[in-house]
Amino acid sequence: KIRSLAHDHPKVALAVSLHAPSQALRQQLLPGSAARWPLETVLEAVTYHQETVGRVPMFAYTLLPGVNDSEEHAKELVELLQRTPGSPRSFINLVPYNATSAGEEAGFVVPSQKQLRDFRSLLRSLGFRATVRWSTTEGRVLGAACGQLTAREHATSRQQEPAESPNPSGDAALLTWRMYRASAAELLQLIAQNASELNSIHVSAAFVTLARSNKKGPGQAYTGSEAFQLLLHRTQELPDLSAQSC
Repeated sequence: KIRSLAHDHPKVALAVSLHAPSQALRQQLLPGSAARWPLETVLEAVTYHQETVGRVPMFAYTLLPGVNDSEEHAKELVELLQRTPGSPRSFINLVPYNATSAGEEAGFVVPSQKQLRDFRSLLRSLGFRATVRWSTTEGRVLGAACGQLTAREHATSRQQEPAESPNPSGDAALLTWRMYRASAAELLQLIAQNASELNSIHVSAAFVTLARSNKKGPGQAYTGSEAFQLLLHRTQELPDLSAQSC
C-alpha cells in the first residue's frame, strides 16, 4: 500500500507507526503487525515512497519508559532510519503513551515530560528531527485520550460484562465511557439528560458512537431528533472544541 500510495496519491504525506527500533522489540509490542509486515519490508517500501515523491516520511514512536526509551534504543532508531548516507533525515514524532488496562497488564507506564524531552534530546543530538506530540494527551483526565477509548471498548467486550443502564449522575469520565459504549438510542437519551454538561470529549465520543451506529445499517433516524439538535447546539457553544476532539 505504501508503494501504491506513492503513485496514486503522491501529494499525500506518509506517516508510519514504528514504535520500536528493531524487529525483535516490534514483535513484542505489535505481534500481529510485525508478523504480517516485517520491519525490513516496511522500510524498503518507505524508502521507495521517499525516492518516488521526493519527501521524507514521519515516523510515530510511542514512548514506553523502560521498554523503548534508552540511549541504546535512540541510537538503534537513528541507525535504522538513516539507511542511505547523505539522504534527508527522517522526522520522528514521539507519542506519549496513555494508560490503558491492557497496558497496565503488560507493565507499561506513562512517560513523564522529562522522559519525553530527554529522548527527544537524544534523537536531536544524533542529528534527527524529533518532536513530542503533546496533543495526544488531551482527554487523559476523562479516560478519553489517544488510544484509551478503543482499548477500553476491547477490554469490556472481552470481559462480557452486562451493559449498565445509562446513569447521567456519574462523573465526567464515566459519562464518556457510557456514551462510547451506548447504542444510538441510548446515546440520544444521555445527550438529552446531560446536554448542558457536555464537554468537548463528550461531544467527540458522541459523534464517534453515532458514526459507528450508522455503519451498522442505513436509515438511522437520529439526525432529526431533538437530542441530536441539542448535541449540535452544544458543539457550537464549546470554546475549547479542538481539532483533535473533532
